[in-house]
Amino acid sequence: MSGVVSDNTDKQSGLIKTPVLGPDSGSSDPTVSTDPSAVGARHINTTSGEIFVATTVTAGENVWKGQLGTTVEPAVYYGGRGVICGGQLTSDLRLKEDIQLIGKSPSSINIYSFKYKGEPDYYEGVMAQEVPWVSTVGEDGFLRVDYSKIDVDFKLRRK
Repeated sequence: MSGVVSDNTDKQSGLIKTPVLGPDSGSSDPTVSTDPSAVGARHINTTSGEIFVATTVTAGENVWKGQLGTTVEPAVYYGGRGVICGGQLTSDLRLKEDIQLIGKSPSSINIYSFKYKGEPDYYEGVMAQEVPWVSTVGEDGFLRVDYSKIDVDFKLRRK
């Protein structure tokens, strides 16, 4: 036995040579559908330079954590609205009622208590119209907010 791992792959030395695959890469962040080979698989966003690691591997519901704090995870539904894709919530003022200002985030973003029209549950979050730098228009014409880019959490509120 030579002590060199590559020389011992055919011997019962206890040393196993496992191929290490390089990270995937692309010009954008991975999605929940980006299929990693296993937990721990890496993906590099060649535009931002952020490196992501797969923490949960389930077909179409993969979870990726980025070293800059970005998380890519499957949609979670709250009531009849909620997350529609990859962390973007329907937060358009036109869909809400019983809106009350309850505070401000550390970066001075207004935080509200509200309920979606026709829904019984109350939530905490923002009004998309007040955070245009993290809002996009959905196919239905309503604004969505990428909460991963602001210091406010969207959550179910117990009244």
